[in-house]
Amino acid sequence: MDTTKKVYGEIVDSTNVLKATGVYPVFLLLLFGAMLYTFSLKLCRNRNIHIRRQYTSLERRIYYDAILRFMLEIDLKLVHQCIVVAWFVRQNALITSSFHALLGVGMIVFPLFVLCFICSNKDHLLDREKVMRYGTLYDGIKVEDTSTALYSFFFLMRRLAFACLVVFLGEREYLKIMSFLWIQTLYLIYCGWTRPHVESSFNFIEKLNEFTLVTMGYLMFLMTHYMMDQEVKYNAGWLAVITCLSLYAVNLLLMVGIFLRELQHAYKMYKIRRKFILQYGRKEMIEQNYFKSSRDMGVMRSIKSRGSSRDDGLKNRRR
Repeated sequence: MDTTKKVYGEIVDSTNVLKATGVYPVFLLLLFGAMLYTFSLKLCRNRNIHIRRQYTSLERRIYYDAILRFMLEIDLKLVHQCIVVAWFVRQNALITSSFHALLGVGMIVFPLFVLCFICSNKDHLLDREKVMRYGTLYDGIKVEDTSTALYSFFFLMRRLAFACLVVFLGEREYLKIMSFLWIQTLYLIYCGWTRPHVESSFNFIEKLNEFTLVTMGYLMFLMTHYMMDQEVKYNAGWLAVITCLSLYAVNLLLMVGIFLRELQHAYKMYKIRRKFILQYGRKEMIEQNYFKSSRDMGVMRSIKSRGSSRDDGLKNRRR
């Protein structure tokens, strides 16, 4: 039985980082398995050209596209876990808190790495090699302008700020909610002003989600000790639940619509590609005599036989 909550309170859910991060350790094991498989392909890449192609493809996707995607997905849970354990556990479990502190330093450095990489490679982000290895940092993002190219950096810094608010302002409810609203409002202004996504539909979804979070922030004021009426809190809680469910339904419908649109576009491209292959492939095969029928072959044979018989007759006359 985990006695962490009894010792440190509700703020520390668990000192076990694997348990606190949920399903992400499973994906980490899969990532390690893919890395080991890629290493085995590296040892055998000179034996077969197919193995070499597979190794090249996996090596580009894992180093570092898959690793960066995993870091982006686990960032919020891992940052919160590292900060809360390092801050509250401290010397009570020195090895555990030190381990979490090291992980926390790495997660804090990660946004700085994204910032330095985007700024230093601003003019080469669309290069094929850069896209294959680091494209997950700006996938679907406009990279022509620095303000939009740094979308992932602002996204990570916002998550880091949220984790710090929960840990360091746990006892100051009003200031915590106000800080949340400040961060959300600034982020909403950034998304509305720059429109960082290439697809306009994703920009709409982004602004809708952030505006809903701002609305939820104002509803959280009603859940603090400043509101003494329990009935108001009860109604505000149900309003927040309905708002979240509505936002989930709208996001689901929008994503299904985007998927169907992309599927229709992919089908059109498949038809164009198939028509192109059939047209030019058939032309090439006709030139190579792949489409000659048996009747054509019979005519050609009769013509050749007639020509050969005439030639034989001329030769016999000359003799």
